[in-house]
Amino acid sequence: MKISGFIRQTWRLLRESPVLGFVSIFGTALAIGLVTITFASQRLIPEGNMYPAYKRSRMLYYKKSQEKSTENEQTSSSSVGLKLAQRIAGLTTPECVSISEGYADSYPFRRAGEQRELTRFVLGTDANFWQVYDFDFVSGHPFTAEDVEAANRVIIIDEPTAHTFFGNESAIGQELLVGFKPTRVIGVVKPVSSFISAVAANAWMPYSVAKSFMYAGELRGPYKVEILAYKASDFPKIRKELDEVLSRYDAELAPRYISRMDQPDELRASLARVWSNVGPDMKQINREFYVSLILLFLIPGINLIVISHARMRRRLQELGVRKAFGATTSDLLWQVFQESLVYTMVGAILGIVLLLIAAYSMQSMFFESFASDMDGVVFSIPLSSILSWRVVLAAVLCSFLLNVSAMLIPAWQMARRDIVYSLSIKR
Repeated sequence: MKISGFIRQTWRLLRESPVLGFVSIFGTALAIGLVTITFASQRLIPEGNMYPAYKRSRMLYYKKSQEKSTENEQTSSSSVGLKLAQRIAGLTTPECVSISEGYADSYPFRRAGEQRELTRFVLGTDANFWQVYDFDFVSGHPFTAEDVEAANRVIIIDEPTAHTFFGNESAIGQELLVGFKPTRVIGVVKPVSSFISAVAANAWMPYSVAKSFMYAGELRGPYKVEILAYKASDFPKIRKELDEVLSRYDAELAPRYISRMDQPDELRASLARVWSNVGPDMKQINREFYVSLILLFLIPGINLIVISHARMRRRLQELGVRKAFGATTSDLLWQVFQESLVYTMVGAILGIVLLLIAAYSMQSMFFESFASDMDGVVFSIPLSSILSWRVVLAAVLCSFLLNVSAMLIPAWQMARRDIVYSLSIKR
């Protein structure tokens, strides 16, 4: 059958059973949309490359510290203390190691000489932070290791903050009262999406002048450590060196010691590490994710099978007539296969269109609940992080298999029966 004739026949079938046809197509679109959005929110966006975190496939994370004692059962845990972080930062195998606060903290911002005061979020970091992450500087430059060591009150702000407080003036060299203390602006960067919660802020300053510095601590404190490897294959060597460094540190701390809790983590495990006293069960987390993904696909998929089967049953008489006029079993099954392909492709196109609409106009509805709640920090996700063609293709193929199985099984059963039986079936 030519493509034009096949399309005309499919259109005729849709007109004969518009409700069943529409539900079948919409079910395919819904299945594809649910799978793609779920995969995007749980995997692609948290783990993908997004400004300014372009190197996360080469990164390891140490963000929780647990202190134990050989003399008793006492255990204390929290984020990482400064001295422990500095020991980890001394690793030589990685390309770079950065120390920063676990999350941005809120500060009152006010321009010197003005009364207006706004709350903005500031992340305290070291100088290596600007090598681990690729910020786009609109003007100015990062602070240096000397600024961190000397506790210089310098700050880097994002474009919206610069525009809010300085309008069209250059912010570089200007003074802001940050936490009621004079602080000099030395750089302006493009804004970071609140979805990158470990990096997102309105401004960044040396951790030595951040208000959390008073809680810096030794083993436990407010920090996290991010390790950038030259390549992902270096991870085992980095872990081995880190284990040696912390073993020597344990000897100094005795009778106390540091429980590693399987750190440093790769990105997925780091995102799943919520508690400071226990690590994530990645096997269970991955199992739950894929089970939920399958269920989300099967909810519309099962309905799709039922509708496709019902639509096929309504056509058994027609296929019986074709068989009576000489059509072979393979001819009938090939026709059904082509029709299921068109239904799937129409549903896939509708699903992709709905995804594009959601990606451009309804990001906050689908994804903002996964982002950090920070006043003034922008929320944006690039389309490439939402719409993965590999995920869409997998969803389309699964929908196609459901459609084909739902239509071919009754057609194959009919083809095996006597022509008189097929013609006598009531619609």
